[in-house]
Amino acid sequence: MTIELTRLREPSAAACLPAARLIAAGQPGAALDALAELALALLFDGDRPAVRGPLLECLLRLPGSGGDPRYLAALAVATPDDARHLLAAVVAEPPRHDPDACWPLAVAALHVGEPARAADLLAATARTLAAPDAAPASDWALASDAARASDGLRASDGVRDSDGVRDSDGSRDSDGSRASDGVRASDGVRALASEGARPGLLARVETVHAHVTMTLGDWDAAGRAAEEGMRLAGLTGQPVWQLRATAIRATVRALRGDVPGALTDCDVVDRVAARGHDVGAAGAQSRVARAVTELGRGSWAIAYALLSTLFDDTAEGYDPGTAARWLDLFAEAAVHSGNHAPLAAVVHRMRDESLNLAYARALLADDADCFKLALAATPGHHPWLRARIELGLGSWLRRRRRIAEARVHLAAAQRSLALAGATAWARRAAAELRAAGVPAGESEPGVLSPQELRIARLAAQGLSNREIGLRLMLSPRTVASHLYRIFPKLEITSRTQLAPRIAVRPAPG
Repeated sequence: MTIELTRLREPSAAACLPAARLIAAGQPGAALDALAELALALLFDGDRPAVRGPLLECLLRLPGSGGDPRYLAALAVATPDDARHLLAAVVAEPPRHDPDACWPLAVAALHVGEPARAADLLAATARTLAAPDAAPASDWALASDAARASDGLRASDGVRDSDGVRDSDGSRDSDGSRASDGVRASDGVRALASEGARPGLLARVETVHAHVTMTLGDWDAAGRAAEEGMRLAGLTGQPVWQLRATAIRATVRALRGDVPGALTDCDVVDRVAARGHDVGAAGAQSRVARAVTELGRGSWAIAYALLSTLFDDTAEGYDPGTAARWLDLFAEAAVHSGNHAPLAAVVHRMRDESLNLAYARALLADDADCFKLALAATPGHHPWLRARIELGLGSWLRRRRRIAEARVHLAAAQRSLALAGATAWARRAAAELRAAGVPAGESEPGVLSPQELRIARLAAQGLSNREIGLRLMLSPRTVASHLYRIFPKLEITSRTQLAPRIAVRPAPG
């Protein structure tokens, strides 16, 4: 029993009807499957407030289920504050080797606003699902490796290789099957299944993991997860998830300055939409990716026009959750294009639970105290957002000729932006530093060369010098020499300090 994962047409009591009917029929397990699936769907589409009341009514009719992770995933939608306390107790010792428990806990963590915790749970789930001894999936989690998408977007006609969405470097065999490195899609699923992997669920997990790590600023991890999500969704006939992973990869590419790659991925989503399919959240994500490419070019008005479609609360399919996720980019585009009044209207109706709201208010107010409040309210595991707040604060201070203060914030912003790979924003921070009187040769404190950055990221993930050398075809001594130069640049003294400096968390044990 599943809810199809394109846009929820009726994000209200109707969305909870399948679960309510199962409860009335005396099938609590199947009802929990349906509620957990609804919680997953609402990560991408749907107006959460409209669903909360009916969802809570269903949960109250399931006594004794409070310890079930599926129940917790649904509770996180209905009453996030209550779920947050329960989640903290459950994941004190998370069931990392049980994907059917870990996966809904990750969904719950996302709904209660704990993306860093969700990222760790998703990474653990992906590792377990890919293991040779992966256990059979639960009904809700598997949702069929050949799951169909609603609204006519089927695996057979929705996303084809000709659209540009294909398994990694894939091609089409003579019999019409998609291939990956010369293996037909059907063979690929069989091969994964024979190794114990659960590719259908793994495609979903990797796609959600890509989305989370993208928002956290760990774009290396996001890119890898999006690629894997695309590949597995293609193999298992899940075109909606394949499109979502494609749109996420487009955004990651745009953020890192790969404009041709980003636009190629966006074109894939647009072509599917042009054939009359409802691409739901993938369409919104594709517009975000296009807007990011325009922000990188300084085309503020074009970026504003693209992003403003996400904030039109009179439009069909408007989703406050999606809008809140990208409020920071919309605010930058609006302020720089002179659209202060529309931004003020959006900020006025936005709920305080949006992490980006303080930054949007600071941009709108153009006030140092507001930037400082936004910086204090932004957790350290959001380095991408923190760096842009620092850039905004440093720019404000420089314009008021508070040069010494400005340099501190601008240098921190440029270092974080360069390490994240946000090339366009890093260039702006460097330009601001030069305007603040920092010579060009000194304008990039702490910035690593591409080779140093690769080594630092691998070391932050826990790899030894020997393991890094094998990956990069370097001797362990050369790796050690690079690390010797990296540590002073980042103002650290040990490998354990690398992860927070370059926004890469070591894989959880």
